[in-house]
Amino acid sequence: MKRKTSVATTSTKPIVKPHLRYCWKGSNGVFKDASSAQAVGERIQEMIDGLGRNLDPEELVEEARSPTSPVHHEFEWDRDKLAYEALKARARQIIATVVVFQRDNEVLKTPHRAFVTMGSVKDGTKGYASLITVLSDEEMRGQLLQRAYKELMAFEQRYHELVEFADLFPAIRRTARKIKRHIDKGKGRGDARPSA
Repeated sequence: MKRKTSVATTSTKPIVKPHLRYCWKGSNGVFKDASSAQAVGERIQEMIDGLGRNLDPEELVEEARSPTSPVHHEFEWDRDKLAYEALKARARQIIATVVVFQRDNEVLKTPHRAFVTMGSVKDGTKGYASLITVLSDEEMRGQLLQRAYKELMAFEQRYHELVEFADLFPAIRRTARKIKRHIDKGKGRGDARPSA
């Protein structure tokens, strides 16, 4: 039996919240269950309810400082490791924000990322590759198509309840089916240049 609680809002009609069960989402889109996820999810919801507004990530960090908080063990507190992770995150941000806006003498209508995250076909390690290289290499282009397919499916799953996107989802499904056919046939080649 689902337990529902009523929460007062600024509108005249209260929002009825169901009892929620939480788990961790895996990096590959697979959900994994961990006992700490329930406690963390409940604590975050309590904080949002208590604040009466959206939660700022800094507020979660402050909450997590207490060793008794269910969120505490989800953070790295070793300052050396933390600093190194911050540097790696900044490096990823730098690589991700470099864009190509001109090719040869042609100014592109829409700038595009210069580098994309790729898994190595040889050893499975992740790193960044030039988008031009990825689009001209059949195996790498196939990997990029697979990721695009997964991202399209994830977008639809994430926002399927928003009726404002209802007209968009059939187009996403058609495009996803085309990508899937390319992947299944082992294709992945085509125009090696991003659209201008």
